Amino acid sequence: MLFPLSTPKTEAAQSLFLASDSFIHKSGWGPHVTGQLESALQAASLSQLTRPPTDVLRGDVAQQVRVVAQAEAAHFNLAAPLHLNGRPAAFPPGVIPRGVGPVFRICEIQDGYFASTGGMPLIFNSARVLLSELSSAYWPISYFYQWIADRCFDEAIVLQGETLVLADDIWEVNFCHWLVDTLPRLALLGPRRRVADFNVIVGPYAAPFQTDSLVALGITPERIHTASGNATFRCERMLVPTDLGRICHPAYKASSWATDFLRSAFPTPCSSTRPSRVYLSRGDASRRKIINDAELIDALGARGFRTVYLSELSFLEQAALLREATTVIGLHGAGLSHVVFMPSGGSVVEVFPSTYGTMSFWPLAVAGGSDYYTYNEESVVARERTQCDDIMLNVQDFTARLDTLLR
Repeated sequence: MLFPLSTPKTEAAQSLFLASDSFIHKSGWGPHVTGQLESALQAASLSQLTRPPTDVLRGDVAQQVRVVAQAEAAHFNLAAPLHLNGRPAAFPPGVIPRGVGPVFRICEIQDGYFASTGGMPLIFNSARVLLSELSSAYWPISYFYQWIADRCFDEAIVLQGETLVLADDIWEVNFCHWLVDTLPRLALLGPRRRVADFNVIVGPYAAPFQTDSLVALGITPERIHTASGNATFRCERMLVPTDLGRICHPAYKASSWATDFLRSAFPTPCSSTRPSRVYLSRGDASRRKIINDAELIDALGARGFRTVYLSELSFLEQAALLREATTVIGLHGAGLSHVVFMPSGGSVVEVFPSTYGTMSFWPLAVAGGSDYYTYNEESVVARERTQCDDIMLNVQDFTARLDTLLR
């Protein structure tokens, strides 16, 4: 859908502005927050505009872009998760969901514009007309930033050559999303990413692992451009993934083109000194921790596990460590994204607080040929929200169940 910024203001749009714009900016969370914003969009009768269709290349948009890379939709069976002490709430009862990887495309726009207007990744053609299907899921709000956009177009930073847009609707510096959602967008581009005039546009990130991983893929720091504030770029040839507003987490539902790319993109030499049994501790995290972590570390150490704090390792060191691990244990958290690097035939044990969790790491583990187990802990210490809750792990019960796997 083409969305010129001159579209007349409507009562619905005004309602949208009053209900959602103040929420986004007062909360300080940005447009990745969906709860109240979705309600506002529904109240404004615009909610249908926020979810791009399955085939995003429709109508006039398809005539303005050229598809330069594509991965077809994939449907595949995933090995069932194995629950050591009952099913965590994150896993639905009954039939195990199938892996469903959607179509993924990268489209080329000649002389296009990328704008981070109001924090939303927005894609414009050379005539400065918004291409909503390729933009943020929150693009209807962009009307209210028209005065910013008009100014930023004229002050846009010009990027020669090819520029791949990686900035999307996820604002946080989140390792999991970066590794399994963002980096695979480079999978279909092959060696072109190492060309001197190949650029990438990333979100307002600051974590070293993001630069380190791009450099390891052949993209030098001077070619990494940050979309901070209301940054606008005019790109000679802009490459736009079709998932900026509908991120298919994790790793495109374990599609092989994404997971195979991650395993092969960061080669590391084998080492006999790396442990085969690894415990990924969150003891240095600010939230969602195992309160009696020291007790668990002692118990696992007696079983040949090495405790690792990923914050102490570089990105490539983390990948190398997991590449040779045969058994990995960890509390639900971004560090478990590394299971995508594990060799086939391993085991992953994920500990869940009974109050929070997602199925994100199960498909990553089983797609790589590992067995996946869960352990559900009912002893929870409530924090400001369930996503942050700590646990008091029943170490005796956990290790007794673990021992059955290690025999």
